[in-house]
Amino acid sequence: MLRLQAVRSLLVEEVASLRIEGEPSDARPDERLDTARKKALAFVVLCWTALLVLILTRVPGDPALLEGFGSLYLAGLLIVATAAGFRLGQWEKYRAVQKALADLEERTGD
Repeated sequence: MLRLQAVRSLLVEEVASLRIEGEPSDARPDERLDTARKKALAFVVLCWTALLVLILTRVPGDPALLEGFGSLYLAGLLIVATAAGFRLGQWEKYRAVQKALADLEERTGD
């Protein structure tokens, strides 16, 4: 028989990589996942807003993207887009772990 608390702990700490020091052992993993998902989604929205601002404030008469200052601009766009993609993937991973926890609780009737 599987120990339900051990499986929950494995899902939250190992799969979702959510280790919070000093937190009581009886804390609900759903709360930690909710908080992490909200933070990840807020970061994605912030990155998308930054991308929109960068694209809209670009002066049309600037040199091509790969010349001089344009390459720095392009690097900034790529860095912000990469950060947004990473956090979006992280958000999806947290959502999958949350679904697995819900399915586990449903199967065990807990």
